[in-house]
Amino acid sequence: MVEDSHLVKELEHLKESTQALALPYEEQVQVFPSFVLITDELVLEYDEAFRFIDEMVLKNLITKKDKVFFEKIDQYSQYLSDNFTDLFLNEDSLKTDLKWEKMRELAKQALKNMNWEICRPTFSNNTYVGKK
Repeated sequence: MVEDSHLVKELEHLKESTQALALPYEEQVQVFPSFVLITDELVLEYDEAFRFIDEMVLKNLITKKDKVFFEKIDQYSQYLSDNFTDLFLNEDSLKTDLKWEKMRELAKQALKNMNWEICRPTFSNNTYVGKK
């Protein structure tokens, strides 16, 4: 049962990280403390929660169909990381680069599929490390 409660927390983390990815630029920059690299944090938050996706399916917290929407975000994030590293190092790209807009659209699709609201998450249990 402890494992299940951990997965419920990770599902909430997945929801919040997807919500953060779906927000418009003006709101994304307000989700995290000003001392973090926001572009990097958006992807890291999602990645941390996504690691538990298979367990969530096994425990029937999400369906295999739901998983597909989250996999699209993960695959696109990986593609960007492999090919456009500067996208994660330059916060201006969050506002101007169409690749981030595609990421927002993928996140919106996942939220819609799950019947989750697009709103600013709190990430109340997080600890952040400042950018260098």
